[in-house]
Amino acid sequence: LAVGGAVTATGATVLNSTLAVSKAATLSSSLAVTGETDINGRLTVTGVSALNSTLTVSKAATMNSTLAVTGETDITGDLSVTGAVSLNSTLYVGDAADISGDLAVTGATDITGDLTLTGAAALNSTLTVTEAATMSSTLAVSGATDMTGDLTLTGSAALNSTLAVSEAAT
Repeated sequence: LAVGGAVTATGATVLNSTLAVSKAATLSSSLAVTGETDINGRLTVTGVSALNSTLTVSKAATMNSTLAVTGETDITGDLSVTGAVSLNSTLYVGDAADISGDLAVTGATDITGDLTLTGAAALNSTLTVTEAATMSSTLAVSGATDMTGDLTLTGSAALNSTLAVSEAAT
């Protein structure tokens, strides 16, 4: 059947074989497809798209605007982010975390377990230690030092200035 102009069908049209369209096709209403659909080329959608099942993407995907996800998101593999990341709730890391730049923390910080520092530590305020402290090298203190309780020295003590004792010494 060869048709040289427009074809208008009033009512349902059933094709029992392949429909081949060699130029653009325009649909003025919805398109319902039963079964798998292969699109060999770019798919451009203008307007909202709703997927009622899983979306599987086998190659890279590029988003030119915001990606909003409602519900949990599982990422298997590395996540690389260019730009700032803002989290509005708790960050849980189930394994080691490597930070290659500065770490700025606003608010209280609780660390459960050991803290190992490689390099100098600068504290801009008070250091409070509630348990015993062990130092494996020299302790240098600049400024006045107040100690409450007993002081036990193992080894010699060298004083480079006056020692004042306000009560009896034994």
